[in-house]
Amino acid sequence: MDKVIKETTWLVISPSVYVDIINNKEILLYDTNTGKHLVSESVEFVRTIRDLYFAPNMGSLPLQQVTCVNNDNFKEALAKNMLLLKVTRGGEKPINLLPILNLQTDLDCNNEEKEKVLLTMGNKLRFLSGINVYLNDKKMDKLSPSTYHYRNRIHRQYSLPLYSSTEHKLSPIVLDNVLDQLKASSVSIVNIIYSPENLEQKYVNDIHYILGKYKYGYIFHCYYDDFSALCKGLANSSFRERCTVNLYIDKFSIHESFEEESLQLKKLGIKVLINLFVDGDNSNIDHVGISRILPVWIGDNSDWFNHNVMMTLQDIDTTKLSYDDLFRNEKLNSSCFGILEILSDGHIYALNAKKQLGTTSTYLSEIVEKELRENTSWRITRKVYDGCRNCRYRILCPPVSSYEMLYKTTPKCLIKK
Repeated sequence: MDKVIKETTWLVISPSVYVDIINNKEILLYDTNTGKHLVSESVEFVRTIRDLYFAPNMGSLPLQQVTCVNNDNFKEALAKNMLLLKVTRGGEKPINLLPILNLQTDLDCNNEEKEKVLLTMGNKLRFLSGINVYLNDKKMDKLSPSTYHYRNRIHRQYSLPLYSSTEHKLSPIVLDNVLDQLKASSVSIVNIIYSPENLEQKYVNDIHYILGKYKYGYIFHCYYDDFSALCKGLANSSFRERCTVNLYIDKFSIHESFEEESLQLKKLGIKVLINLFVDGDNSNIDHVGISRILPVWIGDNSDWFNHNVMMTLQDIDTTKLSYDDLFRNEKLNSSCFGILEILSDGHIYALNAKKQLGTTSTYLSEIVEKELRENTSWRITRKVYDGCRNCRYRILCPPVSSYEMLYKTTPKCLIKK
């Protein structure tokens, strides 16, 4: 008589499903293959998913041990193929390989462990992938208060000059030293922000000489006000074929004739991108020839932001994220990670940070190490951001933005749960 081989039904979680448990009370399942998600507050369901991820269980459990088989969330997860049932003979356990984020240099730890991790990182400048260098401030005495207040708000959200009563200028020697140090980093393109207006020709010549010494690509950022003067300088530069000009227009700009100058630069091999700032008041401006439309948070344009910028549940439902996207959202802020800003007074900040990291008298490697240790912006994710850390959708939303990090009053979230 043949021996009866017993069959076992196993509950298996799909390897394409990312899991986020919020405060041990709520769980998000997100299928990276389909973009579908499921949220549950069921204690039994949360416990079951947690048990599946318990290392000895290796992503599968005998169905007879599962206590939430009649739970609506359990049935929904089965229907969406986030959870699967597999039958084996002889009690053989299914092999289920689950993607798990495992970082040898994870800095989300206590201070003692963090110092040990930092010691093993080697060349920390490799984490530096972008830099914004502000050569000088713009004088605000030639503009109305409404104009320079508006543009200083833009300065905090985008890489454009600060308007001030001072005349700070970054020393050419300092610029040379910075560019030399960048050779050990991952930076290939340097963002240059300055206003040629009222600068001595010798200073401009010195700056251009130093930029020409190095083989970086350069992106110059300027308002239309400075475009003509910038064009004249770049036309004779030795590095013009490695240049891009980002030209910015706002509601205070007068911009009838930039097309001719743009064409002249393009003939010299310099690419020109035209950017338009909008905040609601100027949304009806002619967009012909505009490369990018950039929203500006001015503090009282919530309705316009909610309608045009803010993420909605519908956006989440129609956006498919990969494991790379989700792991990135979990560990770092991809909108600013790896980027430093050097201001014209020599102060250095991580992009979108309020706290200063140091000055140009400090080695950039030490600045990067300080940011990795103190996390003023690079690793501020929605899992740690005050307004989002308890939200079920914290991993699915875009990175924490500049206006969220820099302003106390921000647009109201449309999806927070």
